Amino acid sequence: MNEADAAALARFLYEAGHLKNAPRSGWLLAGVPMPESVAAHSFRVALIAALLARMTGADPGRAALLAIVHDIPEARTTDLHKVAQRYLPSRAAALAAGRDQAESLPEPLRDLLSTALLDLTDTSSPEALLARDADKLDCLLQAREYAACGHPTAEWVESSLAALSTDAARSVARAAMGMDPFSWWKD
Repeated sequence: MNEADAAALARFLYEAGHLKNAPRSGWLLAGVPMPESVAAHSFRVALIAALLARMTGADPGRAALLAIVHDIPEARTTDLHKVAQRYLPSRAAALAAGRDQAESLPEPLRDLLSTALLDLTDTSSPEALLARDADKLDCLLQAREYAACGHPTAEWVESSLAALSTDAARSVARAAMGMDPFSWWKD
């Protein structure tokens, strides 16, 4: 790797690192004073996507990559909650930001990121569907965790359940709904 390519990658990694400090804004509407970061969300989404992929015979590595990059554009656009999305062209902005981010990288990294972001918008691959479901499943899990702490998150639970498209994700959601989110350590 030459110095210019290494510098371009380092800039991108600093930009992606910004997501560690970017709050998931929708939880502010539920009164969560210090919501999870976009990066924390993306971590569990990637884990869920890889595990769902393994359960269903899809490619866990590809599903995890799609899940990791699904919110990368938010380093430039921020995380816009549903109310803000009514007024701002968030989808178009995210696509433009993702294209620009990919263009900032040297080949073959540029192709890796742009292909992953395109796959996410297309959702025709099993891995893209699983990454999308992992995003919704993480939202459901987080909503249940915040609800257990007294925050009103029923709407997030309902919309997440309704958005799941794979049997594997729906099965995990049903199991999650039947347990206390903070009892995992007791077994």
